[in-house]
Amino acid sequence: MKYTKDTIIFDLDGTLLNSAKGVKNSFIYALKKFGIKENKNNLDKFIGPPLAYSFGQYLKGDDIEKAVSVFSEFYVSKGYKQSRLYKGTLKMLKVLKKDGFKLYVATSKQEFIAKQILHDLKADIFFDGIYGADLKSQRLSKEAVLTYAILKTDMKIDNAILIGDTLYDKEGADALGMDCAFVLYGYGKKEDLAKLNGLFYASKPSQIPLFF
Repeated sequence: MKYTKDTIIFDLDGTLLNSAKGVKNSFIYALKKFGIKENKNNLDKFIGPPLAYSFGQYLKGDDIEKAVSVFSEFYVSKGYKQSRLYKGTLKMLKVLKKDGFKLYVATSKQEFIAKQILHDLKADIFFDGIYGADLKSQRLSKEAVLTYAILKTDMKIDNAILIGDTLYDKEGADALGMDCAFVLYGYGKKEDLAKLNGLFYASKPSQIPLFF
């Protein structure tokens, strides 16, 4: 199929960015502050979802917010530097931009961190806007970030598609009545994504432009 709308919104972790190493190290650091030891192999499912949800699997009440803060301190100082773009991502973005698409990022990662990572990896130049979470304003969920992005731009919901890698992307898109597609190389399980009726499924970044 060929998708005819002109606005593409990308999730970040697991879609554009392989951030597993830094995210896992930040989780382990934060959990240790609360006396919890966790194996890195058990943390894959927490890459991508809002941090409050992930820490809520271990902690309760105010400790969740404190853990998010500790995670962020470590991630800002060390963790984000361990992120890498998936192979072929820069070329994919260049092709879509050349073809005239408006490109955005909407992520549950804190916005200032997302901007810094994409700047360091020389990918920020392809985007018309980069929008993310904000702890102070409690803009944390994918729905909240998408809503914020729409308010800050002239994008139209019925002319946009979100490309992500997990159920949380689908839930955010559905809440706003936005189309959603998936990549299969991220942090979502292929069998779970297959049940979400994405408009298309890409096995690698270079396949994404083929659907437009």
